[in-house]
Amino acid sequence: MVRRIVALGVAQVAAIAAVAAYATAAPLVPDSGLEQIDLVSLHQRVPGVGAVAGKPTLYLAPGLTTDPKCAAALSRYLRSRDTPTGLPNRFGLVVIADGTVVRRLALPRAAAGCHPGYALVDGRGFVRYRTYDGGYPDHTGEQAILLDALR
Repeated sequence: MVRRIVALGVAQVAAIAAVAAYATAAPLVPDSGLEQIDLVSLHQRVPGVGAVAGKPTLYLAPGLTTDPKCAAALSRYLRSRDTPTGLPNRFGLVVIADGTVVRRLALPRAAAGCHPGYALVDGRGFVRYRTYDGGYPDHTGEQAILLDALR
């Protein structure tokens, strides 16, 4: 009986540690008032962010482009624009060079290193989704599906 109670206690501590590790892995901007990333249900205004020409828009925070890995990924992504493997032109695309805007989007790791991320904005200018995605150049199909849903 005692072993069972101890085992349950250890399992609870492990679960709490796992939640704490997840929660600290992608920190939010302090006092930003923004929800956690990877939620499709976002509906928030962010200063400096809006739809391009009323179209659903991807705001790309490519990470520090002084890092060769980040620069190469950004170059590949932009070269593929409106090709069969790239993001279609029916969507807006903004590459964010201003670290302040990146932090407002609650993607602070993208402003501090090679941790690319992006936010999706609907045609009315509301941020609806944001995530870190180191493989973003290879995920244009998924990005287009999500952007189509924001029309």
